[in-house]
Amino acid sequence: MLDTSSYKPTPEQIKKWAERDELEKCASTSRMSVEEEQRLVKLHKDKQARMQQLQKRKEKLMKTLEIVEQRIAWLAEDIHKT
Repeated sequence: MLDTSSYKPTPEQIKKWAERDELEKCASTSRMSVEEEQRLVKLHKDKQARMQQLQKRKEKLMKTLEIVEQRIAWLAEDIHKT
């Protein structure tokens, strides 16, 4: 193993590392705070729950529509018979 206890980076290296650290803060893959992550997860779950509610409502409305269409067909048939 190398002994790194006596290693001293040059001022140029330190400056380069500092610039790299600053760029990483702004990168698209940067880390987000725990609070921000929790907020986004909650928002995603809320959207999923809302989507499920809307899908259930749509199914119910589709069933109602089917019944109404059947009634219209029966009434149209009854009108044509008379």
